[in-house]
Amino acid sequence: MHSNNKSENFYLTIFSYIISLFLGWQIFSFINIYFQLNENKIQFSFDQWMDIQFTYFPVIVITLIIVAVILLNRNAIKQKLYPLNYTALKRMLIWITILISGVLANYILSIFNISQNIIELINFVIAILCLNQLSKVFYIKEKLTWFHPTTVSSFIISVALLGISQMLIFETVIFPFKRYAYLLLIILTLELLRIFSRFKYLTKYSFETNMIARSLLGKYGIYFGVRVVAGIFMPIVYTIYALYANEKLFQGVGALIIIGEFIERLLFVYLSDSVVHDPKN
Repeated sequence: MHSNNKSENFYLTIFSYIISLFLGWQIFSFINIYFQLNENKIQFSFDQWMDIQFTYFPVIVITLIIVAVILLNRNAIKQKLYPLNYTALKRMLIWITILISGVLANYILSIFNISQNIIELINFVIAILCLNQLSKVFYIKEKLTWFHPTTVSSFIISVALLGISQMLIFETVIFPFKRYAYLLLIILTLELLRIFSRFKYLTKYSFETNMIARSLLGKYGIYFGVRVVAGIFMPIVYTIYALYANEKLFQGVGALIIIGEFIERLLFVYLSDSVVHDPKN
């Protein structure tokens, strides 16, 4: 994909996607663990989650820090030439730093078997605040392709899908799988409606946005097709089939969604720079 800010786009895609993965994991793991009435089940679920967290947390945080340092040191970002909501970006970085510190504190305390439920609650609230700022980073007037409510909703929906998908992959689901299946179907339906709304906006708003819509069905149609088929329709079909035939298929849905959401983020960032402006137009 051609881009005027190729390296910035690449690191911004990876950076925002890793943060979405991390926030999804923290937010929905908390809901998964603590939205139970039995204290013994909560403790068991927490211990199961921490067994994965011991490996998950260092890997994703080290990767996030490396990508963030590289991104923030790009000239276009340092000089604020790349179009972003830098106020929201700054706030998001503050909240994500606090969140990482809180998760690290919880990580250390768990090694010594010290109760830390209150820290988990604080981390959950901070993760929500971080998600709120992440959803605003790309909502700017400078890029018509991003200046639409679906930009904000896309990150919220993405974090929800990625959070549930990771729980499926790591097998940390607590409640009967039907609850997750119905929740996933609702969120995927909302994602379809969001894509339709965004595509309608791109088609009608301006010549530039119309060219983006055309490229989604033309030049970049293969990427868009894989994103919609593998990331939405196949998970919907497999989830419905799993509800009535084979529950084991439900775990594979998580991998499809993670791949689909990455392609969605790639298209979202890169396509905003893919139109070559012609003065005649």
